[in-house]
Parts: sequence; structure tokens; C-alpha cells
Amino acid sequence: MKNNKRIYFLIIASVLLILTGCYYDYLTVTSKYSNGVYTNKGTVIFYHSIQASQPPKGITRFPDGGMHKNIFRNTSLYELDTNNKELNKIFDFGGIMYSSYQKNLSIQNNKLLFNIIPTMGWQLETENDTSSGIDKKLYPKNFGFFSYDLESNELKRFFYDGYGSRLSPDNGRIAYVKEDSTGIEIRQLFIDKDKNQLVKKIDTMSKFSPVFWINNKQLSVRINNIQYFIDTETGKMERLNQEIDFHNKNISMSEIKRLIQYLNYSDWGFDLSKYWKKNNNQYIYDIVHLNGNFEYRKAIIEELSKELNDNEMEAIIDKMGQFAESLEGFQKSKYVFYSKETKEYIIRVIKKKYYEY
Repeated sequence: MKNNKRIYFLIIASVLLILTGCYYDYLTVTSKYSNGVYTNKGTVIFYHSIQASQPPKGITRFPDGGMHKNIFRNTSLYELDTNNKELNKIFDFGGIMYSSYQKNLSIQNNKLLFNIIPTMGWQLETENDTSSGIDKKLYPKNFGFFSYDLESNELKRFFYDGYGSRLSPDNGRIAYVKEDSTGIEIRQLFIDKDKNQLVKKIDTMSKFSPVFWINNKQLSVRINNIQYFIDTETGKMERLNQEIDFHNKNISMSEIKRLIQYLNYSDWGFDLSKYWKKNNNQYIYDIVHLNGNFEYRKAIIEELSKELNDNEMEAIIDKMGQFAESLEGFQKSKYVFYSKETKEYIIRVIKKKYYEY
């Protein structure tokens, strides 16, 4: 009987050990951003997302790598003034998973139109329409189309679902696309009347582009790389004789990356010391041992630079060199290769502080 109790105790203790020690004591941080658009003010609009999580370890990684423990997650729409380097958050979508949502963004005159839709569909307690009796409080805060006036900062919300939303040149209508198993619907929403109207149903799931306004009466759409125009009053669709470029205000992800490279994680609302509190020695240990990914170590370096002087920051590089010397063969070569980016970022932060002062 005593042996059975001892075995039972050991099993319980082992299970508790697994459950309490199933995550590493460092983070994996990811920073993602979308294509953007230029405005008439010379600013840039784009989506940005940050996620910080603890990677699983041990048995919890099987069979598919395991689930990360979320520490911080946020996706927001931003406006960046490239001249004075000011960052303005237009809308906060909260802690949504960046890869689980399709993001739409367009600009017409001085008005922005944006929305996100989940790739697997909404889980709503109500129907996706604006008929009378609908309690809009039941909708998620990020559901619908949003228009944002860049001059007045006025934000409006329209309770409709779809993607590829575009504002007409006269700001009176929103064209968008809805998709189901039977085909694709091109619809228009009359803003002042709050009226939703079908323009054209296309019974195809072929390669399909977003819709664009040619003028206040005609839309353009590309199907299987052929560009068409659609009359919004009659629904008549014909092939365009001359191709039109509707992407002249777009800005690529590579250009967004170049423009935001000077921003710190705190600028995006992620304060490492708030969400992942460690003392300086523990942070430095993670840097030296290359714990977590580069973005995590980058966040640590930004945090340490608030307190440490240049000599103390340079001492971290020395410690990394000493650690490299303690290794041999392939492990040493591997460390030297993967530590290079972290060392370069420390040097970059030191230089930035020097020029600021």
C-alpha cells in the first residue's frame, strides 16, 4: 500500500513539473506590417502587428511544435508622418492574430476606407445586415467598414461585411465584394441612405481582384488578368479597351520597413519591462546566450539602452565575445554567425544615442 502511494505521489509530482515548466523563460517576438497607401498630406497609412509569446518546450512541443503562450498581441492601423517621424494610431483592432485576418485599405480624396475580415469567417450572434431591430453592441468592435477623414479625424463605422471596400470619388458610396460558395457579389452601399444594393453577381471563383471606381458611375474589376468595367446602374460588364493603373498611391512592404526602422517597440505600445519583467542581468543573459529570436533581443537592447551608458552597452558585446570563445567547433561557428545581427543592433543603438545627445 505504501509503495502504491509513493508511485501515485511521484506520478502527480511529475505531471505538475511538466505543466509548470512547459514554456521557455524567454520570448519570441514578431513584428509584421502590411502594404500601405500614400496620402495627400505626405503621410503613409499601413497596418502593423506585434505578438510576444513564450515558446513551448519538452513534451508540450509534440506532435506539431506546440502552442505558444501569448504574452502580448496587438494589431492597429497607423499613420506615419515621414517628415517629423510622428506616429499616429488611427484604429486599434485589439489582440487579433495578424495572419488570421485579411486587411483592406484604400484612400479616396482625403478619406480613408479600411476594414479587416477573418479568413475563416465571423462568429457573430446576429446576422450581417443593418435591418431594424439589430443590436449593434453585439458585433465585435472591429466588424464592418470604417471611414476616416484625414482632415477632421472623424471616424465612421458601417455595419456590413465584405472585402475590397472602395469609396466613390464623390464620397457617396462604398463598393465592396462578398463571396460565398455560389460566386462573387459586387455590391454598393449608399452612405447617406444606408442602402445596400447588388451591382453584379459573377458566378466564378476565378482569380479576382478588388474593385476600383473609374468614376461615380463605373467600377473596374480584373478577372483572370483581364480588366473590365461595370456600370453601377445597369450591372452591364464589358472589357476595358485600355488598362488603368489603380495602385499609384500604394506603398510596398519593403518601403514601409525602411520608413519605420528607426521606431522602437515602445512606439508600438509594447513595453518589454511591463509585459516581461526581468532585471538587467537576466536580460543581458538572454542576449549573450541568444535566447529567443532576434526581435526579442532587439526589444531587450532597446529596454537596456534607457538605463545603461555606452560603456555598459559595449560591455555586452564583450561578454558575447567571451561566450563565443568558451565554445568549440561547429557550436562556436554557429554562435558567431547568429550573434552578428544582435551585435550590430547594439552598435546601432549606441550610435543613435550618441547622435541624439
